[in-house]
Amino acid sequence: MRAGADSSARRAADEAVSLASASRNTVDLNNICWYGAVAGLARHVLPACELAVTLDPGRGLYRDSRALAFALLGELGSAAQDLRDFLASPDAHDPEVAAQRTRWLARLDSGQSPFDATTLSSLDDLPF
Repeated sequence: MRAGADSSARRAADEAVSLASASRNTVDLNNICWYGAVAGLARHVLPACELAVTLDPGRGLYRDSRALAFALLGELGSAAQDLRDFLASPDAHDPEVAAQRTRWLARLDSGQSPFDATTLSSLDDLPF
């Protein structure tokens, strides 16, 4: 867990997931998924990731965010599959993002997480 992910942050993440799940707003769910995972709260925000993908399974961005959460939870195979789905989607149109995700996928396929503290710090903004 990254610095600042204390019990109040976990409670706030759980509440955000609950509210966004009730509204079924996929953009909000995805943002909670991405930013929560980056903040070290992947376990708490995974339900938001899952619901965003369930509600809009063709949206590659949501699989990209869920891949981040999966990787941070050590579910490297699931993360790799989501990145493959993202890269095959129209959402992977930015060449720099696609190249970065391809590098991440290679690390995942070799059984390693591509996310260290430096990489996570660089992901504080959505890349799209």
